[in-house]
Amino acid sequence: TYMQVAFNWGKVYYYTDPILTVEDSRKQYPEYTIKQLCDALITDLEPHRDAQYPDYGDVYEFKSNQLFIPVKVLLGDLYLWRGNSTDDYEKAATCYAEYINAKLIRDGILYPKISWSPSDFILESFETSFPQDSWSFATITSKTNQELVSVIQMALKTSEGKVNSLEKNWHYFVPSKRMLELWDKQSYWLHYNPAGDTPVDYSTVGDLRKRGNISGTSSFKIGNDTASISVLNKLSSNSHIMICRLGLLHLRYAEAVNRAGKPHTAFAVLKYGLSPLTLMADEKIPPAEKADAKPYMTLFYNLRYENNIGIHSRGCGTADYDPNYTISEVVDGDTIARVEELICEELALETSFEGNRFQDLMRMSLRRNDPSFLAKQVAAKHDDTDYNRIYNFLSSDTKNWFLPEPVRK
Repeated sequence: TYMQVAFNWGKVYYYTDPILTVEDSRKQYPEYTIKQLCDALITDLEPHRDAQYPDYGDVYEFKSNQLFIPVKVLLGDLYLWRGNSTDDYEKAATCYAEYINAKLIRDGILYPKISWSPSDFILESFETSFPQDSWSFATITSKTNQELVSVIQMALKTSEGKVNSLEKNWHYFVPSKRMLELWDKQSYWLHYNPAGDTPVDYSTVGDLRKRGNISGTSSFKIGNDTASISVLNKLSSNSHIMICRLGLLHLRYAEAVNRAGKPHTAFAVLKYGLSPLTLMADEKIPPAEKADAKPYMTLFYNLRYENNIGIHSRGCGTADYDPNYTISEVVDGDTIARVEELICEELALETSFEGNRFQDLMRMSLRRNDPSFLAKQVAAKHDDTDYNRIYNFLSSDTKNWFLPEPVRK
């Protein structure tokens, strides 16, 4: 809750005792910035990093342990936001890796993707054929969705409590032109190996996570007019609110590993997926990055990860064979900055409409001390007439990223 307040207002009044009276509410409490809040919360949570969250069995359709945010996930986020040193980023990577490993041991392994079949490429039937497999995180089904980490459970009817109104108001939410363009500009690659035959490579454009997010179009009335828009599965088919899933944690892990000084390892999370073979391949991860391999890397030297795929492959086919998906366009030798841009883009492709985008841009902009990084991304969603106005507003002062503080009476 504190972090959400800080993300919205840029600061938070920090207190640890309950406010029980009007007089308590008028006291002066210390005012913390996001980094100062991270310091305080890390101090509070570190002694409990290995604590098991409660498990009360099933609560209606949910496993009760999915109604809590795991301590290691919280700590990983706090270290990633603080980012005072390489040590902070390594601690963040360690928290994410340990949680991912423990979850997969407990719940089993899931390598979800949405993909074309070879026949789609042979017939070039991309527009008419629906992809195979299921990019199932669009719909939250707690007991069967191994991808899920935590969720806010909403009541299914008003007599039981607060009902999620998003699924009834989905027509207010549409993918931006910028998001559609981002999906459409990706390269989809298929490395097909028919039995006893020579492997064949096919490619087309687009990211199938667009299909996973948008199930079609629907018409609705606005006054006397009828409008037709894309239906967002994540909003139109969920009764509950997803907070965190494994795809997001893999990308946060990659962000932390990259800033810890291992950009090729971070890129491997996107393109190849961390597995024993990936970690042993020097052409994928240079020996220099493995010379001082820490536990957050060595955890993946395990056969349970032998079929792990890169996050980019979830919507772009066999991205590990795509020769065009590389660390390129490195400016002034800054590989870390380039990989961070790829991670930023992948966060949009993978976790769109899940409520993290603005905060991801904030975190990377603050780390770079470059408000224009956020400003360019946000302004690009708007028409040319608004681009300059929005860009100038957001890049001129980071205070413009936050809500104004309410007037205290």
